[in-house]
Amino acid sequence: MTYTYKPPVFTILNGREFELVEPFVFEWEHYRLTIPPGYPFDGASVPRACWSLTGLLPTGVHMGAAAAHDFLYQRRGLLVRGELEKWIDGHWVPLAQRWERKACDEIFRRIMQDAGETQWKIKAMYWAVRLFGGKAWNN
Repeated sequence: MTYTYKPPVFTILNGREFELVEPFVFEWEHYRLTIPPGYPFDGASVPRACWSLTGLLPTGVHMGAAAAHDFLYQRRGLLVRGELEKWIDGHWVPLAQRWERKACDEIFRRIMQDAGETQWKIKAMYWAVRLFGGKAWNN
């Protein structure tokens, strides 16, 4: 089983909203996460004041991670059959699971790594969601 990261295919709805045109599929270890086409998301939630100060932007290499993270947070970690699968005995088996917030943040980091985001951005964005994502998770 060989996997190569494929960035999401999305359309711009307006300046800060996007929509997946195709499913975004991310594989790691023996798992596969699929975010369905038509899913709307807002990219990375980087405050505008930080854009020029830090170089962290809502868009970029991390768009797949942002789409997956938004999807997981909006559902409070609930993944239904077909959205999460595990490779068992030569085929994908659908799973249904509820992930804790930390697991959702960890997959955000993992997707950024596989997408080739820079290490400092991965660390900054990961710690931003760990420290400040609680409000979004609880809404």
